[in-house]
Amino acid sequence: MTFTWTDLMTIDLAKLNEAATEWKTAAEGLAKLHGTVRDGLVKKSEAARWEGANATVTREFVRSAAKEVDDLQREARSIHAVLADAHAELTRIQKRAKELADEARQGDPAHHPEPDPGLLVSDAGGGRVRVESSVCDAKGPSRRTEDMVNTM
Repeated sequence: MTFTWTDLMTIDLAKLNEAATEWKTAAEGLAKLHGTVRDGLVKKSEAARWEGANATVTREFVRSAAKEVDDLQREARSIHAVLADAHAELTRIQKRAKELADEARQGDPAHHPEPDPGLLVSDAGGGRVRVESSVCDAKGPSRRTEDMVNTM
């Protein structure tokens, strides 16, 4: 599946941010749980005066459970980091794309003083963007149109 211009311009990134926040909360909760398991269950298990086959099995089970909680916490932290990074990067890209589309539509007299009609920016399919003048001109595309095409 290709992520399109339309997708970028319309995607609700707040939901991605919510997911990142929820994974951060989960990682924090698992970190607390791991501390409780490590400082409580594992310490008590190691200090217990159990004997026989059940003692060995029980200690190993408690150590294994503590490791699983630690692994889950690390995974949750990793997922949070990936989602938070994706949110930050997509937010930056979306903001810049919207700025470029607005600049194309409204013109940029500071960089292109010659009069030029607004440009239309649209999906060209295959992850590409089409930039074209809103007015048909027999002379061909203006310098500004060419610059905008190269910028996008």
